[in-house]
Amino acid sequence: MLWRQRKHLTLFEATFTHNELLVQADILRRGSRGAELVEVKAATEVKDYYLTDCAIQAHVIESAGVPLRRIKLAHVNNQFSMKRRASIGV
Repeated sequence: MLWRQRKHLTLFEATFTHNELLVQADILRRGSRGAELVEVKAATEVKDYYLTDCAIQAHVIESAGVPLRRIKLAHVNNQFSMKRRASIGV
């Protein structure tokens, strides 16, 4: 498994199963201090069931053999405004 071979790794939509439950982690990062799950929601506020979703994903991922150090929930910040023009090098 690639996860065990690399010390630093970021996976998108990593899929795990445990006891007939299947989850896809939006972002799963492995660093020197352990693994981090980031669940991304396209909403401007946190809803209670998002936390349940994170808990289920964490349970399945850890049961599949990947211990998590941290679980994060990311959502849209509708107050964000870019103050300067972004430069794109081509």
